[in-house]
Amino acid sequence: MKTIASGLILITSLSLFPGGVAAQEYQGCFMRNANGTIIDLDEICRGEIEPQPTANAEGIIIPIENRLGETPVVNVTFNGENSYEMLFDPEASNTTILPAVAEALNIAPFARSNFNLSDGGTANLGLAVVNSLQAGELIVREFIVAIAPADSNIGVLGQDFVKGYEVEIKENVIELRRR
Repeated sequence: MKTIASGLILITSLSLFPGGVAAQEYQGCFMRNANGTIIDLDEICRGEIEPQPTANAEGIIIPIENRLGETPVVNVTFNGENSYEMLFDPEASNTTILPAVAEALNIAPFARSNFNLSDGGTANLGLAVVNSLQAGELIVREFIVAIAPADSNIGVLGQDFVKGYEVEIKENVIELRRR
């Protein structure tokens, strides 16, 4: 019965849209506001975050590679293959990657947005989508990143990567636990 209903829905859909429908123009879960700005809805959708199995009952582990001042530096893998060191800053709202990283990943901005910078200034940055972003045992798919200003020297892994998790920064690891 379920197969028949599915077939009827498909046939009805094909008859209503004989020319087909356009594919989603941007990846991930989003909407456009009245000004045409893309609004990230991943917090609502929550389907993109896929924690990998962990042997540690304490939570998801992200190893700390070194520190820049007091801020942890972690290894981040993009699209399952390219790895770069990034600051782990859960105080930063958004994840930013360096222009050289965007070029190496062959990704281009699909839109631009204004951001408040840590130095108090603002910048209009390009937004791009990476297929996957992994730090330690946490993988996020179809992830929107901002491309940092050209004078930046390291990318930042921000709140948008760890949303939905409590973060505990220890000496050599970062532990994430679902809220």
